[in-house]
Amino acid sequence: MQTIRATYRVVTPLSSSGADQAKAELRPPSFKGALRFWWRALAWERLRDVKRIRQEEAGLFGSAAQGQASFSLTLSSEALSEESCTGWPSSDPRAYGGYGLLETTKTRRRTFILPGSEFTALLCFRRSRLSSDRLQELINALTALGLLGGLGGRSRRGWGSLTLTDLADSHDGAWRHPATKVDFEERVRQLIEARGPQQASNRNAAPPPYTSFTPGASWATGTPVESAVEAHKELLERYREALKATPRDERAEFGLPRARRQERRASPVFLHLHWLSEQEFLPVALYLPAAFLPGESVAPGGGGAILNFLRALTEDGRR
Repeated sequence: MQTIRATYRVVTPLSSSGADQAKAELRPPSFKGALRFWWRALAWERLRDVKRIRQEEAGLFGSAAQGQASFSLTLSSEALSEESCTGWPSSDPRAYGGYGLLETTKTRRRTFILPGSEFTALLCFRRSRLSSDRLQELINALTALGLLGGLGGRSRRGWGSLTLTDLADSHDGAWRHPATKVDFEERVRQLIEARGPQQASNRNAAPPPYTSFTPGASWATGTPVESAVEAHKELLERYREALKATPRDERAEFGLPRARRQERRASPVFLHLHWLSEQEFLPVALYLPAAFLPGESVAPGGGGAILNFLRALTEDGRR
C-alpha cells in the first residue's frame, strides 16, 4: 500500500479541541484542513484556475460531490503533554497574539498541547497508486505545514507552530530536518520552487483570489533564540510594533475586523516559530497577499507596512 508518514514536533502551545472545548485534542479533521490549506496555497501558481484547483483538491481530499478522499489519515503519538494556560498580563506579547485563547473561568480552563510533544500523521492511499506529481504535491503540503505553519487557534500568530522532523513515503526516507537558519532558508526556497511548472507571471499582477504563493509573496527569518517562549514573545512584539506604527486607515492590510472596519478578512501574515535544536528557535514571518475584499482587491496601504515588518525582521536576522 502506498503511504506517507510525517512526524511533527509541537514548538509553541497548541490549542485544538473536539466536543469538549476545555480539553486539548489532536483531531484528524483539523490536521486534514490545515493540509488542504497549504496544498491549495501551493497550487495557484501551477494551475491559475479556481475550477481546476477545486477539482484536483476534491480528488485528493474528498468532497460531497466526489466522495471520500484518496487516502485515510491517522494521527498517533506515544504521549501528548497537556496543561492549562492561565491568562497573562496584557503587557505580555503572547497575550496579544493569543487573544481569545487565554480567557478562563474558575470552573473551566482550556488546556494546550505543550511544546516538545510529537505526533505522526500516516496517510494510506485507498485507490490505485497516485501519480508521482500528485504524491509530490501532498509531500510539499506536509512540508509547508512543518516549515511555515501550525495547528489550532491563533496559529497565524505563532501558536501551535509545528516543525517537521521526519518525512517518508513508501520509497523515500530522505527528509533531513533543517537544524540551522541557513538550512531552513534553503528548504523554504526549495519548497517554493517545487510547486511545479508555473505560468508566466509578474510581481505587479493582480492579487490571486485566495491566499497562495505568488511572486508577490514574501518571507523573512530573524535571529535564532535560545528559548521558544522568548522567540515567540519577540516576534509578536515586533508584529505589534509594526501594526501600531501603521497609519490607522491602513491597518486593515493586517486583517479585519479592526478599528473602524467590521468586515472580516483573515490576516495575510503568518508568524511561525521553528525548532532548529534544543537551544535554537527561529522566528519566521510569511506574507501571502491575495484579493482583499469583493470590490476592493488591494488592501489599504498595499501591504507596505507588512513588507517593512519583514525587512526589519530580516535585518535583525543578519546581525
